[in-house]
Amino acid sequence: MRCNPGRWLIGLLPLMLMVGLVNWVERPRTEDQLEVNVRRLLELRHVDWAAVTFKGKGRDGILTGEALSEAERKDARDIALSVDGVRSIDDRSTIGSIGRYSWSARRVGNSIWLRGLVPSEVDRKAMIAAAQRALPNIRITDGTRVQRGIKNRETWLHGTNLGLRQLRHLSSGKVEISNERFSVSGTARTSEEYLEARRELRSLPPGLKLASERIAAPKVKPFTWIAEWKGSELVLSGFAPSERLREEVISDARRRFAGKRVNDQRLLIAEGAPQEWQKATAVALEQLARLLNGRAQLVDTQLNFSGEAVEEATAEAVSRIVVSRLPAGYKAAEKVTFRKPRVPVATPYTSGLALTGRVLALSGHYPSEETHQRLLATARRVLASVSIDDTMKLATGEPVGWLQCMEAGLIAASRAGSGKFELMDRRAVLTATAQTEAVANEIRGDLRAAQAVCSAEARLTVPEIPEPDLSWSATWNGSELVLDGEVPDKRVQDALLEQA
Repeated sequence: MRCNPGRWLIGLLPLMLMVGLVNWVERPRTEDQLEVNVRRLLELRHVDWAAVTFKGKGRDGILTGEALSEAERKDARDIALSVDGVRSIDDRSTIGSIGRYSWSARRVGNSIWLRGLVPSEVDRKAMIAAAQRALPNIRITDGTRVQRGIKNRETWLHGTNLGLRQLRHLSSGKVEISNERFSVSGTARTSEEYLEARRELRSLPPGLKLASERIAAPKVKPFTWIAEWKGSELVLSGFAPSERLREEVISDARRRFAGKRVNDQRLLIAEGAPQEWQKATAVALEQLARLLNGRAQLVDTQLNFSGEAVEEATAEAVSRIVVSRLPAGYKAAEKVTFRKPRVPVATPYTSGLALTGRVLALSGHYPSEETHQRLLATARRVLASVSIDDTMKLATGEPVGWLQCMEAGLIAASRAGSGKFELMDRRAVLTATAQTEAVANEIRGDLRAAQAVCSAEARLTVPEIPEPDLSWSATWNGSELVLDGEVPDKRVQDALLEQA
């Protein structure tokens, strides 16, 4: 059989037409499917900057987009080439950079606006979920857009979470992350949340730097500060105008109440303090430290001060200083009591006692309650059946040995049965009646026992005993001597009998 090339050519033409028709119909479908498969794998690998098209290229794709490094370009090429059916990739992507990667969140009342860049759609959803957790029942408006270029995604995520927590403490304010720099400003909702917001900023996430912090404490009216001294613990509460002044007031309190517990847990920060507020608190703390217990309440420029002192003089001095040393424009209402009244000085120092019948009257001054009670104890011991009328008063200025001298006078008066003893400074006089000279001598002996501490004089009256009108007789009848009548005493009687 002889080969005829012309006939072969005629037979191939329909086949070629059929192949071309199939390629013309199926090629777009193949290109579309390859694009879908490559896009899915890029998304799965979080490569959201790259795009690969196969339009008109069959199984040869074109890579476009802006990478941030050569490594990102290579990763995108390798991912695309790993898809089944892809023959080659023409890399037409470029390398770009982002100078400032910023994100911000602003709060006004119950609304929050999110702005700036997020690394991926996944991160955007995580950020919104974090905002809803941190700020429930708050209207959130998201105006962020996805943009690659974040240097450290974990730092960014921790920073946005911190920023949203900060907004939870603010009634209005803004947080911003620019590259690795964190900024926050606004007004705290309460004084407690002001302190909490400041505490959170002391431990920033790794890689984040605090660029600016301008959180203002809330303004309160009236501006109240309280210091309560309980004898062993000082409790500070209310408000201070700043953290610096808060620490200075606490330091002042610890210095003035050294060794005592200072509880400052309830002292918060707020705006609204009057001028020279710290000077007014210093006056209050200084005077509280002089008391057994007390309370100082500063309401704006009105100081209400109360407490208890040991001595009356201390109470008077504290009250005077609280009123006089406050800054101009401040007013004080003070009430300071005392446990021990002021002890007056008696000049001359006089004390006395008078024993009349069954009553002992004590008058004049005594130097201390201890010596007073000892004198009363001596009186009850020496004059057990006598009632005591005590009108003595406390006073200082007593002579040395006051108690010894008064006890000597008391014993001497009791020996006389009645009498009056007067002590003026160191000179004492006892006026009494002694029944006999012997009793008078005993009384003088009682007073001599006190001569070392006071000059005691005894003004005694000894009543004279009249001669008795006696009748006496002796009769001798020759055998018997009869003695009859009265004799002065037994001694005389014995002498007469001896002579007879």
